[in-house]
Formats: sequence, C-alpha cells, structure tokens
Amino acid sequence: MAPLTVLVLGGTGPAGICLLRELLYRKNKVVAYARSPQKIPSDLSSDPLLETVKGDLTDKAALDTAVAKVNVVISLLGPLITDRTSPPNAIPDFYKDSLFPAMRRHGVKRIFAMGTLTITRKEDAFTILQPSINFMVRTAFSNAYRAITTIGKTFENEAKDLDWTQFRISAIPGEPDKESWMKDREDGKVFVGYVGQKGYTYSIPRSLLTRWLVDSAESGLPDWIRKAPAVAKLSEFAASAEGFGLDVRGQKEIVISSTTPLQIESLFASQPTALKMSYPDLTTFKALSFDCYGTLIDQESGMIRGLQPIISRLPSESDYKKNPVLLIQRFHELTQVIEEGQPTLRYGNIVSRSFKSLANELNISVPEEEMNHLESLPGTWLPFPDTIPGLQILKKHYKLIILTNMDKDNAASTLKYLQPAEFDKVYTAEDIGSYKPAKANFDYLFDHLKSDLSVDKDRGELLHVARSLTADHVPAKRFGLRSVWISRGGEKKEGTGVGGDYERLKEDVAFEWRFDSIGKFAEEVERQFAEKTV
Repeated sequence: MAPLTVLVLGGTGPAGICLLRELLYRKNKVVAYARSPQKIPSDLSSDPLLETVKGDLTDKAALDTAVAKVNVVISLLGPLITDRTSPPNAIPDFYKDSLFPAMRRHGVKRIFAMGTLTITRKEDAFTILQPSINFMVRTAFSNAYRAITTIGKTFENEAKDLDWTQFRISAIPGEPDKESWMKDREDGKVFVGYVGQKGYTYSIPRSLLTRWLVDSAESGLPDWIRKAPAVAKLSEFAASAEGFGLDVRGQKEIVISSTTPLQIESLFASQPTALKMSYPDLTTFKALSFDCYGTLIDQESGMIRGLQPIISRLPSESDYKKNPVLLIQRFHELTQVIEEGQPTLRYGNIVSRSFKSLANELNISVPEEEMNHLESLPGTWLPFPDTIPGLQILKKHYKLIILTNMDKDNAASTLKYLQPAEFDKVYTAEDIGSYKPAKANFDYLFDHLKSDLSVDKDRGELLHVARSLTADHVPAKRFGLRSVWISRGGEKKEGTGVGGDYERLKEDVAFEWRFDSIGKFAEEVERQFAEKTV
C-alpha cells in the first residue's frame, strides 16, 4: 500500500484547518482541494507535505487532478445552516456526479464524509434532544436540512461500491489556531456508535474529532464501512467507569471534570476491580526518569503506520486487518523474543527482523524496497501532543532522564522531535547491552545517576515515569523504584496495546500515581509546587 495521501475537502474552515494540522503533524501527505486556498494559514501552506489544488464544486477537471494524487478522501463539506439561497442538491450532486466518478476512475475506495444528526439511523435510541434538534433545523433552516438529509441518501444509494463512512456530529466547539488545536485534541476520548448509547454526548471538540478522523484513515476503520456512526466526545463518567471495569448500563450520566484528578478510592470504593489511586507528594524528588516510546512518543500509532506494508496485504477477513492493535501486539511479542535472546542487538535491527518474521508468519510477501527503512523506523515516530509542553513544565522542577530500549541512532532522531524539551541524560539499551526489564538496565540507571547527576534512588530522589507495565513498572516494584503510570488509555482492556494488561499484572506493580498523559502529570506537579509557595 502506498503511503497515506489524503484529499481534504472543506479544508479552509475551522474544522478543516484542524484536520490539516493533524494530518501534517503526523507526517501524512495532503492534497487540499479548495475554492480559496489562500485561507489556509501560512504555517500549514508552507509545509512541503501539503499540496493545494484550486477548484470549486463544479470544476470536474481540477477535482480529477486532485483525486488522482490520493488514496483516501476526508470530506468536511456541508451547507451553511443560514444559507437560504444555495440549491440544497449542490453538495449531494457534487458527490454523485463529480467526486464518486473521479474516485472510481483513479481506484480510490475509502472516503470519510461529515454528516449531522438530521441523518437518522434505525440503531439510534430515542432521546429528547435529537428530534428537537431535527425539528428546529427542518423548520428554521429547511434548505440546510434538505441538503444534509440528501447527502445521507446519496451515500447510501450512489456509493454502494465505495468504502464510505459518514460520521454524524452535532456541536463541534474549538478554535483552529495551533495552540488551541494542540490542547483540544487531547480533550477526552471519542465515542463512536449510535445516538443514545451509553457514553454518547452531543458535542466533540473540532481537534479531537480530526484526531479521530486521522486515526480512522490510518487504520481504515473497517467496522464502520458503509455505516453512519454518531461521533462525539465520550462522557467522562463512561470513560472512567469502562476504564475500571464498571458496569455503566442503566446508570445516570455523571460528569467528572477532566482537570481534576479522579479520587478513585472514594468514587469507586465499592467496585472490587477499581484501580486504587492516590496523589502523594510529588515535590520531594530531584529527578524523573522516563520510558520514552509509548510514554513520550506515540509508539503504537508509529507501529501501525510502519506495518502498513503488511496490513495492506492482509485479507479483509483477517482479525489483524480488522484490528491492527492485535497485529502490533504480535509484532511486539516478536521483538521481545529477540531482545531476550540477543540483548546486544541494536533495536533497529530487531525491528527489521521482527517485521520480516511477522510477514513470513502471515505468508505475506513484501517487496524489498518497502523494507529498506525499517531499521530507522522508530526514529520517525512522533511525540504525543502533550509531551513537549508537559516536559517543559517538569524541567522547571526536576532533572529529566530517559531510560530507553532504543538504540543510539534512533534515540538521536527522536530527541530532535522532542525539541525544545531538554534532557539531562539519555541512557539507551545500546549503551547498556541489554533491554528492559532486565536488572542490568536499572542498575545502570541507578549507578550513572549517582555519578553523573548526584541523584540517589535510595534516598528517595528518583521517580520513574512510564507507560509500559511489563518493561518499567514490574521491575520498578522489584527494585524499589517509586513510579508514575502514564496510562495513555491502558487502564481500559481495549487500550492495553503493547504496554501490558493491568488486570493480569496488578499484583506485580506498585505505582503510586496514575495520569492519562504527561500533560496531566505536569499539571498536578505544577499544582503541588504552587501550593508549597503559598
């Protein structure tokens, strides 16, 4: 499969600009088809990964030029709700007569298109709000109502040979400037399902929506092909309850502030599977040691992108095709086998060997030219958006150290992506000659911090910050190292990824804090230090 190249329609509006930011941030190639491309902010238009094609809904030649360059389409086209003059069939006709034929000509199958709740589905549960919204739109903005409902019917009736998903949204707050985008894309988790199901809300920040869109474009979102899911911000109670194994069916909606640490003991004390948490003093430490990949760097998204040559060749019925997380878990298992058997082998070599082993295991032939980059692949993985600002806050209070299973070349590439954040020391598996969770790696950390930075773990001066339970928190408990779990969704069964299953490992770990992200951890650190100065 060719690298992801996305055609963006509607890329000059606020949601479109957020989408361009997300795609370019994640190093995807983008073609923006726009009537007024000059509206794209200069920090985006100057990106070499972005190409603009100027054209409107009637310019079939320009559209054909744009479609010929891509392999997936994301459309944010929709009528202005206050527009009473444009023909309601303008956008539906554009899809039917221009875009769909162009996609067929150029072999482009996948399209994600925006819709609203005026497009109803039989799976939607009854709510008071949805029919009220539809009645208001139908009565006060009949042109827009007819346009949107016709768009829904156009996909159902005219795109039966295409792999479409029409995501239905309601309110989409948020601004498209870089700072707001960075903040909002981390603002909660995403609900994908039908209206009225538990966890559904009637709003999603633009930046969180576009992050989900890019995740979906990269994964293919096979379970929602030729369907129209409602997409919203997952209610925070549902997110928390699901994360701790709670049954939320029939419960009333409870909203918990995302800026306040969850006091799990008091809220879920009656639940035997609840993850016990506390927030003891964070201001007594001199240094923080970090796992890098999975904690600071979005390792799993990088793995999925790197495994696309395999994923694209899997049969459609493959479980790995349907759920790429299963594939990266298997890939991770193969890397662990090599790490344990050949601890001095560079991680880049391990990635290359594991990729080829996985392809052989699945009887998939991948051309050599698609494997030339494998040894340097980890160095292309990107930081989570909260990582750099969080590290800058933490640097005000602690010395920062990385303890990673990466080799020196890939670690050096990663450090460039983490700028302007700075680290006092970086210790790699290549330096040490073994891979975490080996005792040698932690002995190396403790010994070198004493000699290099005068930081003594045994005096309580070091706190370890990590996502991986298996590589970091299990040995941290074994070696008496206090630790923080940056869970990144791993507190939920479906979010386990490659970091280890909490339910299986909970007796083997002893972390004293849990935060969703480095950003949330940094906020709590800042709060505690501020309280000490009052």
